Amino acid sequence: MKRTNMFTRKNSQVTSGLITINKVQKPCFLLPVLISILLIFSNGVEAEIRTNKVTNIGAVIDVNSRIGKEEKTALEMAVQDFNEISTNHALSLHFRHPGEDPLQVAYAAEELIKEKKVKVIIGMDNWEEAALVANIGNQYQIPILSFATPAITPPLTALRWPFLIRMASDGSEQMRCIAALVRCHNWRKVVVIYEDNVYGGESGNLALLSEALQEVGSEIEYRLVLPPFSLSTDPEHVVQHELIKLQKDSESRVFIVLQSSLPMLTCLFRKAKNMGLVGRDTAWIVSNSVTSFLDSMNNSVISSMGGTLGIQTYYSSSSSYQRFEAQFRKIFRAEYLDEDNFLPGIQALRAYDSIGMVTQAIEKLGSDSSSPKMLLNSVLGSDFTGLTGEIHFKDGMLSQAPILRIVNVVGKKYKELDFWLPNFGFSKTLHPEEGKERCSNSNVCNSTGCLAGPVIWPGDLNGRNPKGWAMPTNAKPLRIVVPKRTSFDKFVTFQTGEALPEGFCIDVFNEVVERLNYPLPHEFFEHDGLYDDMIEGVYNKAFQKGSPIASDFSRVILRLSEKGTLTALEERWFAPSPECSTTVTHNNVESLNLRSFKGIYIVSATISTICFLLVLIPLVRNSRNHQAANIEGNVTPSGKSGSSKGSGISKYFYNGDKNRIPRRASTFAQALDTDVWVSPRWERVSNSDNLENHEDSSQAEIEMP
Repeated sequence: MKRTNMFTRKNSQVTSGLITINKVQKPCFLLPVLISILLIFSNGVEAEIRTNKVTNIGAVIDVNSRIGKEEKTALEMAVQDFNEISTNHALSLHFRHPGEDPLQVAYAAEELIKEKKVKVIIGMDNWEEAALVANIGNQYQIPILSFATPAITPPLTALRWPFLIRMASDGSEQMRCIAALVRCHNWRKVVVIYEDNVYGGESGNLALLSEALQEVGSEIEYRLVLPPFSLSTDPEHVVQHELIKLQKDSESRVFIVLQSSLPMLTCLFRKAKNMGLVGRDTAWIVSNSVTSFLDSMNNSVISSMGGTLGIQTYYSSSSSYQRFEAQFRKIFRAEYLDEDNFLPGIQALRAYDSIGMVTQAIEKLGSDSSSPKMLLNSVLGSDFTGLTGEIHFKDGMLSQAPILRIVNVVGKKYKELDFWLPNFGFSKTLHPEEGKERCSNSNVCNSTGCLAGPVIWPGDLNGRNPKGWAMPTNAKPLRIVVPKRTSFDKFVTFQTGEALPEGFCIDVFNEVVERLNYPLPHEFFEHDGLYDDMIEGVYNKAFQKGSPIASDFSRVILRLSEKGTLTALEERWFAPSPECSTTVTHNNVESLNLRSFKGIYIVSATISTICFLLVLIPLVRNSRNHQAANIEGNVTPSGKSGSSKGSGISKYFYNGDKNRIPRRASTFAQALDTDVWVSPRWERVSNSDNLENHEDSSQAEIEMP
């Protein structure tokens, strides 16, 4: 009992103690619970507030391509950066990747607007897709941010697509840069290569390039249009067939690749290198859209492009870019393990800047950001420095022309050469000297300058620029036809039993070939036929129009003439024979003087004298007859002096018969009166005599029955 009571009492004491403790600590336990409830409630309220201010953004990109992967990563990074620092707004990204069909792209954009209620659509890497999505934007009044723009901006584009914002510049500056590269290397003809699409998207760039080349005296000789890679059952066979056709139809070896997908570009360079089209005296230039693939190519593909020049949009390596690049490399490497290169391209930078424009517009508008028109105007009014440089718009497009960078593919990488500055030309630095002459937008800039840095050309060509032409080789030498039968064998002749011709022309040709800075394999062929047949055999000329060999020959011949080499060859082949030398008694060279033309002077004077006499004799005869007629009419007195007669003859010569009026006189007196005023004695007749003559004449007329 005692033990039981003790146990009971002990338990009761413990119980009472616990109760006492619980009564004291109960408020302390409830405080954390209340705080947790308040935190959950506040987070819910904040989440509700943030949910009410979420802006949905649609992105239409091809996530299966390298460019699409970069854009997707950059967009997600930009949205995450904004959501982490924003307290009253949140962005939500919605991706669609419909493929390469522009109609499917437009359908995906409309789906984002209807289902996801997006306020902005970003993406579209080609103009065909952007134009169709812009129509959807007009219909629903949704701003469309496109990464593409047409090469030639259509008129009234801003009025036709008022909700379209183009995060790019047209291709005019890039085409001028390519034309300047062609000019400074003296290439007269080029071959343009591009991958076609259903909508013919490269027609604008082709027109701009053709115009820019004409301004520098060059032209497009051949266009190699490749079908879309996705629609070709055997693209390698198609590419090889087109390259074989190019070798037959074109002599130019300057290739400009305007547009191509990465698979087609890989196939093109592999086939071209195997066929010898990426070798010595060839030149390859690729546009900005193709150069953007260099960062995503594997080493084997880049090595096949060795010596290629590329055009690349320049962007500054600022501190913000370096932070972006470090974060991008980390995320891209973790998400896309199959990629070899993890550096961002220009499209990734534009994608990041596009989100920056939208977020700035949203923060500027505040509660009015739900209005599509106000959001559009706010985005168009953007003026800031992004990863791609200065960003401000004019007529819905970036107003500032891009700065371009020339790159040279060397081995398995590429190196940067010079800059191309708008309205300036090639420059080694971004800030060239102020005194250097600038040029207008309509012309190709920097007419005297070219690339300052050394260029590694295809085929490891050193010491000179490639000719850009199908040059003769040992396997296919230059064929020279020499006539066998000539009327003057000192110019050129084939001696019997000799393998090579000789003569003045052959010696001049050999002197020129020796002074060329490149080998010129050639062969002479004897022609024993008509000259017409020989000309027909070379109807396309030995040096076609645009061939650099013709201009090189002209320059070397001019130097030979200046140094006296041609004169020495002329004396060797055209020196007078010994028979002619014996007849020459002095070395003085006769020259023409005034005495040399004595016979011409005598003949001219004789003929002139005879002509003068033939004109003078009839005049003298007519003058005498006229005087005789006056004497018979008693008009001129017989006592006239010789000087008076001479004066009369002179007046007759001077006046001729123009003062004599051939009219019919009604009376003899009128006939006399008519002849009196032309008489040489007219000035000697006194006024009284003249008056008497008039009175007699009047009386005679009155007395006439």
